[in-house]
Amino acid sequence: MNEPNIARCAADAEQQRSEFFECMDRINRVIHQSDDVEQMLWRVLESAFGMFGCDRIWLFYPCDPEAPTYRIPVEITRPEYPGAHALDVEVPMKPMGDRFCAKVLAADGPVVFGPATDPPIFPELSEQFGVRSQLSMALYPRVGKPWMLGMHQCSHARDWSDAEQRLFEGLGRRIAEGLSTLLLLRDLRQSQERLDLAVTGSREGLWDWPDLDQDAMWWSPRVYEMFGYRPDELKPAQSTLVALASPEDQARFWPTFQAFLNSDESVYDFQFRARSKAGEELWIGSRGRLVRDSKGRPLRMSGAFEDITQRRRVEDELESYRLQLERLVDERTAELQRANDQLKRANRELEHAGQELRHSEERLRLFIKHAPAALAMFDRDMCYLAASHRWKSDFGLGDRDLIGLWEYEVFPDLPDHWKEANDRALAGEVTKVDEDRYERPDGSVQWLRWEARPWHDAVGGIGGIVVACEDITAIKIAEQARRDSESQLQILFEKSPLSIVLVDPADMHFVRFNEKAHTSLGYSREEFARLRVFDLDNRYSAEEIRAILPKLQNSDWHQFESTARTAAGDTRDFQITGQVVEIGGKLLLLQILEDISERKAMERELRQAKDSAEEASRAKSDFLATMSHEIRTPLTVVMAGIEHLLHNAADPQQKAVLEMVDNSAERLHILIEDILDFSRIEARRLEIHREPFNVRDCLDKTLEMFRMQARDKGLELATEISPDVPDTFCGDADRLAQVLINLVGNAVKFTPAGRISVRVGRDARNLLIHVEDTGIGIAQDQLGRLFESFSQLDSSLTRKYGGTGLGLAISKSLAELMGGSLSVSSEQGKGSTFSLTLPLQAAPGEGESAPCTEAVSVVEPSPALILLVDDDPQVRKLVGLILGGGNWQVTTVSSGAEAVERVLEQRFDLVLMDLQMSGMDGLEATRIIREAEAKSGAHTPIVALTAHARVDYKEQCLAAGMDDFLSKPVSKQKLRGMLEKHLRDSVEDASSLSCGR
Repeated sequence: MNEPNIARCAADAEQQRSEFFECMDRINRVIHQSDDVEQMLWRVLESAFGMFGCDRIWLFYPCDPEAPTYRIPVEITRPEYPGAHALDVEVPMKPMGDRFCAKVLAADGPVVFGPATDPPIFPELSEQFGVRSQLSMALYPRVGKPWMLGMHQCSHARDWSDAEQRLFEGLGRRIAEGLSTLLLLRDLRQSQERLDLAVTGSREGLWDWPDLDQDAMWWSPRVYEMFGYRPDELKPAQSTLVALASPEDQARFWPTFQAFLNSDESVYDFQFRARSKAGEELWIGSRGRLVRDSKGRPLRMSGAFEDITQRRRVEDELESYRLQLERLVDERTAELQRANDQLKRANRELEHAGQELRHSEERLRLFIKHAPAALAMFDRDMCYLAASHRWKSDFGLGDRDLIGLWEYEVFPDLPDHWKEANDRALAGEVTKVDEDRYERPDGSVQWLRWEARPWHDAVGGIGGIVVACEDITAIKIAEQARRDSESQLQILFEKSPLSIVLVDPADMHFVRFNEKAHTSLGYSREEFARLRVFDLDNRYSAEEIRAILPKLQNSDWHQFESTARTAAGDTRDFQITGQVVEIGGKLLLLQILEDISERKAMERELRQAKDSAEEASRAKSDFLATMSHEIRTPLTVVMAGIEHLLHNAADPQQKAVLEMVDNSAERLHILIEDILDFSRIEARRLEIHREPFNVRDCLDKTLEMFRMQARDKGLELATEISPDVPDTFCGDADRLAQVLINLVGNAVKFTPAGRISVRVGRDARNLLIHVEDTGIGIAQDQLGRLFESFSQLDSSLTRKYGGTGLGLAISKSLAELMGGSLSVSSEQGKGSTFSLTLPLQAAPGEGESAPCTEAVSVVEPSPALILLVDDDPQVRKLVGLILGGGNWQVTTVSSGAEAVERVLEQRFDLVLMDLQMSGMDGLEATRIIREAEAKSGAHTPIVALTAHARVDYKEQCLAAGMDDFLSKPVSKQKLRGMLEKHLRDSVEDASSLSCGR
């Protein structure tokens, strides 16, 4: 080789070394600038991808022939040669994968794979990803299993040069070193975090004394907390500990520690007293471990402080208790010994007398056992000597053998005053009580009359007591019931919110009257006592009343409306409920008077308002019908003429003008139909039919109307019907189509580009239809006005898209008339979704009867019956005014008792219940109604209407059985919304029952 060639080769070699070191320098900078494993790997492979100019570079982990799975943590590819799209996902090891891993692991450097190598490139890589050349090598980081680094060339069969393989090998080794460093750094950080958490969360105070020849130590934050100091107030040192220790323990510190260092022990355990910053005495336990060098000399210590103050206090108290207990045991033992000696002497003296006494006691036991009264005989220890059969039965003891048993074991819950009485009897006193209350263990109450007296032995001493009992529970219950009944009747009569009077039918004088009757009519009690029924109401004579008395006696209650003259001279309307009662052997007429003057006046006002509203509604409907006829006739001529001219127009300009006129006429026609539909809905004269129809056909016909328009705008119009949706339903197909036309038409109108989809599904009770578009969307602050009549979102939309603002209002009303709902969710600039929910019933199969084929008309629906319960007449009047003009009939009562009576007599659709009323309150009335409904299976919605607004009152209402809660003052909108909510639920439940759901 001549000198120029040698020089050129040397220059080439020098250039390759320079490029190699330059590339490795770039890789090193990337690695040094990274403090995260994933970040380092991505940056290194991005740099290498640019260096080698390959089509794909990747990392494979683990490079293990026996691994069942592998993953690709990092992969960088050219767009025309995409990768697996499954980064960092565990993938089962492919066939021949073990051979690849084994060959790479066996090599000292890079390994080249091609179609003819052994093993060759994976068929999956060559066929699906177009790989024609592969260069791989194993990486051995100091943490975990080996990795594999690889590159693919897909554009051509590449021959990897020696320089490229050397650079690739250097790259792989540098990646392995970087992996080792960063993985070790990550493990070190995690270990440090765990240590910090342990130190912070420990209840003990950790310490470290790194050099036993120095005073300085390290303390964890918990040490400062134990002594009550901040870290900047204490120096962590051994001398500080000695200073904190009590004077008694300071002298023990160094001798104890030196003795430990001179021993062979490695664990140091020392307890001392100290003073906290607040002056409180603490007991501190210090426990640590000593580290020695190879020659056994102490180097350092680490350990923990523990606050053992409470434990030491408990130990001191236990020691004090132990000493006290030992002293008491000694004293008691001496006392027992003296008592034992006395008992031995007494036993010898009484032994003879006892033999004689046993005979007489036996006779007494037999007498007591068979006595027809509740008797029991006890000894001085209150142990049974005898008990009669009546004693056992009265106290529920059955056939239990009581002889020898302790009385207070048989009756462990015996009242203390009985025990005291027994003690007095044992002392010689005769004790007795005429009536005493005894509560049994099972909670039942027993009333007793009892007597305890001592019995004497042969020598005259008291041998025990005899107790006689009589069960007087039945007598007490009868007396209490009588007193309670009289008291309750008196309270009900005097405090009733209704006027109550007793009339003598002989002369029609008022015999008795309560406070409400006196105040409501304005007569003094003296005046009332002189009045007769005819003085208040002369429409009925005494003879007429006496003639109907026999009929009243044979009936439970009678009710009628009448008038009465007050002391002021005005006339009030009353509803009178009465009954003939017998008091003291005399027949009297009981009358309950409810002032209904305001209700009668309100009824007259409501009738007038109803007549006026119906007249205005009829006038509006007649006007709209006339206008429709007058507009439709010329509009028909205009539309027919435009169609004729369009058919014959040849001039493009004229045809364009006619098309604009035709579109305007069609919009006018739609406007007239919308106004008429809105008028019918508002007047509730729109009829909803229920008959079988095919929901798929209905949807297809509706969408077919808009396919050409959608295609002209470049919109995709798609449908999706869930497989569990039946073909046939019972409902009004025309009204459903009208709603869908409006929703789909709006979607096409307001979607400049993109997609419109109609999805149909169902749940347990409803058919669900969602119309979704990718149009202009609706701002959140505009959604509330979307379904308002004649409402447009803003003027710019009105100018651009047109429309009257009636379409969605009519659609929502039609959905509600069909028993369903229409709602919307939208985001401005991204599109809208309208959700239609209809309680449509699936039609029966072939050969089955059709339960829902008749038309359901909403023309003049029957008014809902509402019962208003409130003892305040102003509230009753106010609520009646609020509810005026609605499709409901309101009945008012003024007490809970009357509410219960009316609900049990008549079916109401809803009850508005006050809580705080005289006599029976709203909660008690609700409980009684729910108890009655539990037997009949009915359920009347009850809504609390009260001045109490606290949460606990609401919880009490719901617990009593109410369905909802409204607090006063209540707005018209809120009250009507509550009624519509619960009345709609009641209608849905009734519909479900009628259709056999």
